[in-house]
Amino acid sequence: MFALNNRGVAYQAKGDYDRAIIDHDEAIRLDRGFAVAYYSRGHAYQAKHEIDRAIADYDQAIRLQPNYAAALYWRGMAKRLKGGDAGGDADIAAAKTTQSGTLAVSVGRSRWGSVSAALETCRRTLKCLLSGVFRKFSFQARQDWF
Repeated sequence: MFALNNRGVAYQAKGDYDRAIIDHDEAIRLDRGFAVAYYSRGHAYQAKHEIDRAIADYDQAIRLQPNYAAALYWRGMAKRLKGGDAGGDADIAAAKTTQSGTLAVSVGRSRWGSVSAALETCRRTLKCLLSGVFRKFSFQARQDWF
């Protein structure tokens, strides 16, 4: 599920939001508790100007991980885009006071140097996962990626 989400983020960086959403959907199907996938899919919906769907995904990410600074911040921005404040300023202020105190970028150009390299890394990882090479991920590895 991590590789699917990461590949979705790479597709987003390329502007291919529909493919990104497909990967995020699959990551969520594999783990309904994967807050990062909801957050990432929310970003894709926001980029497509589907603000209500974006807010719904940010809401779910925050339900799963209440101090998720990035989800709080981007939900606030989505609420602002929707028109009026509608609680956007409160979300942005809450993001600044969470435990992490920063907005993190999960995966993308900065991780591997280019979007195409990121996609290739995700493709290779998925191939290994599907062939059974990797049996499990540690919680620490998950934290390091996000």
